[in-house]
Amino acid sequence: WLGATGAVFLIVYSTWLGTEGAWYGWLRRYGVIFYFGGTALALLLLLNVLWRQRKPLLEGRLRTLIEWLALLVAWQWLVGVFAAVKRLIFSDPQFIDRLENITEWWFALPMSLSFIVLASLFYRSGFQLRFGLRR
Repeated sequence: WLGATGAVFLIVYSTWLGTEGAWYGWLRRYGVIFYFGGTALALLLLLNVLWRQRKPLLEGRLRTLIEWLALLVAWQWLVGVFAAVKRLIFSDPQFIDRLENITEWWFALPMSLSFIVLASLFYRSGFQLRFGLRR
């Protein structure tokens, strides 16, 4: 449900890009916060489940992918913690503004790469998700 919540807020954020006004700014700001926060937490919880399964997996490729996912999620959370405390470390508003842009991109990069690793993990494991009605 966290991943779905993140996806809904990504839609909210992207819908109001390029608009002006306090209300639209609020929608964009909270859209991006809940998208990144919900998705990052969903990835962390998924990693928790997968990490416990990495040793029983006989196929080395799956174990390696889980370890790559762990590195990407750790990278993402380290950047997130730094972004949360940056105002305690720095006081220059212009520098903080530039730093926010940098941390957003460095937070989004491992998140995007995580989706590639997950897709590869699902593909190599033979995971299939089917939609349809049961008769």
